[in-house]
Amino acid sequence: MWIGKEYLFPMHVVLAIVINNYLTGLRMPIITMKSAAGIYAEDAWVPFGFAIINLGASIILGKYWGVFGVIVGSIIGSICTADWFRPIVVFKKVFKVSSWNYFKNYFKYIILGFAYMFISIEICNIISVSNIFIDFILRCFVCVFVPNIITILLFFKTPEFKYLYNVFSNMFLSKIVSKFRRKENA
Repeated sequence: MWIGKEYLFPMHVVLAIVINNYLTGLRMPIITMKSAAGIYAEDAWVPFGFAIINLGASIILGKYWGVFGVIVGSIIGSICTADWFRPIVVFKKVFKVSSWNYFKNYFKYIILGFAYMFISIEICNIISVSNIFIDFILRCFVCVFVPNIITILLFFKTPEFKYLYNVFSNMFLSKIVSKFRRKENA
């Protein structure tokens, strides 16, 4: 707003950008596993397919919807290529199991991501502070902490959450202990 409201993206464009980034984040573990396993030939067509679909959809939708259409074109390109094919390849070649459970969790996390966005937007719509800087800080606080609190409440009993909690707490505690030991030895 500091440069004028005419330069702000409408909310639907911002949400499309968030959804595109969220889907990219959901893909990262599969991409990491694929690279670590050295699987390159099986999905060599994916970047080309993604580029063709992305370009075509972005041009067509961008003509009608502008920036929003270009971003939606990118989402369509990823859903039609990388989002479904790479997990199948990784689970078949690396884990030698069906990717069905992965896709169930993937869709669960997509729904959860939409819930995070909806709840955060609704809470942010309640916030109204005359100072734009404080308003921005409060909205950032909501957007960071609300999804994280919900995630903790939903997943704190799962083995994965307990494992990550132990890893992070051990890392954090070891740093604190090493700092105190250095102070004692000094």
